[in-house]
Amino acid sequence: MLLRIMCAKEVSDEGLRHRIGYVAVYDDVEEIARLGHRNVVIAYRVTGASFGGPRVGNKRFRCQLEKNGTNVLRIVNSDDPISKVPGFVIDDDVDDNGWSGHCYVADRAMAELRDRWMEFQGIKNWEGLLDPLDDDLRKEILRYGEFVEAAYRCFDFDMSSPSYATCLYPKSSMLMDCGLNKSAYKVIKNLYATCATRMPRWTKRFPNLASPQSSWIGYVAVCDEVEEIARLGRHNVVIAYRGTATSSEWLENLRATLTCLPDDMAPENYDQPMVQSGFLSLYTTNTQRDQSLQDTIREQIGNILDKYSDEPLSITVTGHSLGAALATLTAYDITNKFSDAHIVTVVSFGGPRVGNKSFRCQLEKSGQLR
Repeated sequence: MLLRIMCAKEVSDEGLRHRIGYVAVYDDVEEIARLGHRNVVIAYRVTGASFGGPRVGNKRFRCQLEKNGTNVLRIVNSDDPISKVPGFVIDDDVDDNGWSGHCYVADRAMAELRDRWMEFQGIKNWEGLLDPLDDDLRKEILRYGEFVEAAYRCFDFDMSSPSYATCLYPKSSMLMDCGLNKSAYKVIKNLYATCATRMPRWTKRFPNLASPQSSWIGYVAVCDEVEEIARLGRHNVVIAYRGTATSSEWLENLRATLTCLPDDMAPENYDQPMVQSGFLSLYTTNTQRDQSLQDTIREQIGNILDKYSDEPLSITVTGHSLGAALATLTAYDITNKFSDAHIVTVVSFGGPRVGNKSFRCQLEKSGQLR
C-alpha cells in the first residue's frame, strides 16, 4: 500500500455526521525515494474539491495563497454554473474600520472579460496570451467558432431542395433554430456572395453540379442583451461566414492568381497590395438583382457605427476556409472605408493566404491581425 489513512475529518449537521474527506501520507520507502520527498494528500468530496468549484476569494486572497506557498490548479467547465457563482463578503480579519481584512468572493471571470476585452480583441497583438494560450482567450475563440458553425448549420446543402444555397431559418430566430444558444445576439442581416465565374455548359448534364450564381454565405449579428453587453464590456458585432459549399464557389477558389485591389479599396501612397482574384470576385461582384457582399457590409457597418457612435464597440469578423479569406477582406475593407470603425478583429479558422506581402503590411498598418 502506498497510501495510509491517518485521520478522517467529520462534521455535524443537525445531528447527522458526514465524512467530507481524508488526510493521507505516502509511507512506501521506494515511492518516497522516487518522489524525493514524503507527500501528504488532503482530499475532499466533490463540493470542496478543485474540480468544478467556485472562486473562493479576491486577488488579495490569491496573493496570500501564493505567498504561503500554496499552488492551486482550478479546473472548471465553462457551462458549469457553480464556477460563475457571484459572491459575498467573508469577514476573516476586520479592523476597527471594518474593511482591512475583507476577502471578496466574486465572479472574476466576468470581471476579467469585461476589463480585458480589448486585449482579447488584439489591441496589443495578443502579447502574452498565446503561449500558453490564455484560458479566457481560448473561450472567446471557441465562442466565435460557434458563430461560424451556425453559418454552416443554417445553410441548405440539399441540392434537390427548392431552397438550395439559401438560409434554412428566418432571420429573427436563426441562431436559436440552428441549435446555437446565442439568444443574446440578434441577426440583423443575411449575407450573399455572388460568383463572377459561370459554370461550364457541360455541367448542365450533371444535376449534382448545378450551382446558383449567388448564395447565402453568412450573417451580421449584434449583441443586444443588457446582461451579455455587461459581461462583454461593450457592444459586440459579429460577421460570420461559412466555407466553400457550391460548385461555383469552388471555381472561384481555383482562381488563385493575384490581382490589384479596386480603387475604392486600395490605400493611397502605398505599394500596390494584391489579393487572390477569386476571393476578391466573391466579395465585390454584383448583378442587376443582387447587391455585392461588399456593398452590403459597408451599408450595415455604416448603420451600426451611427447607432453606437458614443458607446464601446467591437467588430469581429470570423469564418472558416473560404469564409476566413472573406473575413480578412471584409475587415480590411471596413478599416479602409471607415476611419471610426473602433476595434475590428479577424478570427479565422483554417483560412488560406489572401494576398501578397504588401497586402499583409497594409493589414498590420491598419491594426488588422489574424
